[in-house]
Amino acid sequence: ELGDVGTAGMMTLAAGVLFGLAWCFAPQQGWLRQWRDRRHLRRRILTEDILGALYRWEELTAGTPRPGPTRPELVAALAVSRGRLEQALTALHRAGHVDGADDPLRLTATGRSLGQNLV
Repeated sequence: ELGDVGTAGMMTLAAGVLFGLAWCFAPQQGWLRQWRDRRHLRRRILTEDILGALYRWEELTAGTPRPGPTRPELVAALAVSRGRLEQALTALHRAGHVDGADDPLRLTATGRSLGQNLV
């Protein structure tokens, strides 16, 4: 027995809990889905920014002995944290778009093609 709890109150509470669960976990428009989509979009924008920056770097330094940019230079240029930059560079390296696990960073042929399309 629940004591002095009214049926209408319990129905309201149950409806509120079910609504909250539906709002959080709805497959198309739920809060969790929106959060995941925004996170994916932020990562995609950052990877495209990196490809564009590396491509512009190659354009500006063409014919000079200067190698590609270093990670600290990219962090400063893109105003992004070192951790987010490392995650994006790891994804680009796995996809075969960026060469060089160490500094300086360089585009591969496919990365250069993608960078050219972005710029």
